[in-house]
Amino acid sequence: MGGKNKQIIGGLGIIALYKTIVSRNYSKKNINNNINDLAVHLTSVDAKVYTACWCHACDKQKALFNNTLSSLNVIECSGKCPNSNEDLCTKIKAYPTWEINGKLKSGVKSLNNLARVSGYTGRRNWKY
Repeated sequence: MGGKNKQIIGGLGIIALYKTIVSRNYSKKNINNNINDLAVHLTSVDAKVYTACWCHACDKQKALFNNTLSSLNVIECSGKCPNSNEDLCTKIKAYPTWEINGKLKSGVKSLNNLARVSGYTGRRNWKY
């Protein structure tokens, strides 16, 4: 194979690699945007999630939202934790507990479940 052919094949390989990287980053960005859209929607319908800083299930729930927690109404219920709002947690028996449309639902909820019970109609192409 001549030098010119090797250059062309090498160039095509670099282009293919670039497209793969860009495609993955674009896809990841869209997934994060959709998760953020759900978080914003949950806030707009006044949904709340009651948590405790020592709660491992709460950590799992928060992880589903990646870095979009600032868009959620997260209420810290443990007096042992910073930013505690114990007075808002008198009806909470387990963590995490979601309050959506006036109903309390305990346990880690999938993004699809939260979307369904809150009436979210946006895109749902998130990955776990």
